[in-house]
Amino acid sequence: MTLPSLFKTCFLSCCLALLTLTPYPVQAQTESIRPEVLRPLIAAQELNNQKKHADALARIAELDSLAAANPLEVFTIERMRAVVMMASNDPGNAAKALEKALLTGRGPAADRLALIENLALIQYRQKDYNGAALWAGRYFELGGQLDGLRTAQTQALYLSGQFRSASELLQQRLADDLKAQRKPEEIELRLLASSYQQLKDDPAYANTLRS
Repeated sequence: MTLPSLFKTCFLSCCLALLTLTPYPVQAQTESIRPEVLRPLIAAQELNNQKKHADALARIAELDSLAAANPLEVFTIERMRAVVMMASNDPGNAAKALEKALLTGRGPAADRLALIENLALIQYRQKDYNGAALWAGRYFELGGQLDGLRTAQTQALYLSGQFRSASELLQQRLADDLKAQRKPEEIELRLLASSYQQLKDDPAYANTLRS
């Protein structure tokens, strides 16, 4: 499978996963979601299920002027906003909402991992390569395993001009392939060689071409 088709498959799968996430995470902590926050969100979910996306967004927008929203409320509001934005084919604003939700630090670990995966893939598709590289890195730090995101991560590092980081990450993956007696991916070898070329590291570039 080629990189574009592989990435498209991963991206569409993640978008579907985002749309099916439950909108109100239960979390054992001192913070809670007030009824005046919960009511518009429940209404927004019902409207979104009816494909009335503009109406759903309008209900969520009622909460934008809410005084002193706590971090759990912000997480829940922005998570719901991201779901509706994706359903209404607005990935750019969905990414902004996801990032705002994640920066609260709230949400169950498994839920946050799924949101980070979605955010990194959306940012890649939107050509926000710095953002995609950042969030993909956090995804793998937290134990994520999606192979398609590994490819997107190295490409995002390269396309954002982070050639040193891209080469170091690719070298580690090639070392892992060697240890596991796997054949390295041709696309990763090409990307590594190009990274070294950008860094003007001629010995490493030549060595990669011989791999």
